[in-house]
Amino acid sequence: ATFPTGVNIFQISKCGVTGTIPSSYKSSANNLQYFDVSGNSLTGSLPPIFPNSLPTGSSLHLNISDNQIQGSIPPDLLGVQTAMILGVTVDLSHNGLGGMVPANLLNASILNTTALGSIVVALDGNQFVGTMPPLFPSMASAASTLLYTASHNTFEALDPTILNGAKIGESLRTLIIDFSYNDMTGSVPADFLFLTRNAAEGSWSSPTIWDIDSSHNVLSGSIDATLASINFTSAST
Repeated sequence: ATFPTGVNIFQISKCGVTGTIPSSYKSSANNLQYFDVSGNSLTGSLPPIFPNSLPTGSSLHLNISDNQIQGSIPPDLLGVQTAMILGVTVDLSHNGLGGMVPANLLNASILNTTALGSIVVALDGNQFVGTMPPLFPSMASAASTLLYTASHNTFEALDPTILNGAKIGESLRTLIIDFSYNDMTGSVPADFLFLTRNAAEGSWSSPTIWDIDSSHNVLSGSIDATLASINFTSAST
């Protein structure tokens, strides 16, 4: 099967579609930036779909949520090599995916870290194991939304640099991190303390929406006292 040449938006969500996502799509999807097949009954594995090259300033949107996709995430899932991406959404939630999550899932080298709009990664409701890795680029200084959710998996640990030391700027309005309902042990990541200290000291404004959910794990250690000065929208431990 080949993908229609020139199409940049492909959306067939909640249409009762069955079958698999053809691995051959990548070779013919020469302009694809938006791929949404959520809410169907797709099976099989998850192949790379996006082309190797896209115009500067493109955004990538991949949503395969609420299907029956199995296997692991390919390390080259996004596939794009030459572009300065302004926003990324990767929603793989509520499938049967498993194994380790690739640390280079977002391929930070293609992100325009000084002009990012949003980074959204949803891994909830799968069977991922091992360590929940840092995925945000370390210089997400212009991002308005950072969302990373991975609840209801079987992760055993949280990388201590989960936010990758992200230097978050004044433009951030939404920060959501959810790793609830996993099998995690260990201490609260230092990166969270870094963020709360920065906010408490006034070096940047708190986001309008700030939600960190670490509930239903076996994390240990103390929580930084500066958390008390943050106006959380929601915080669960």
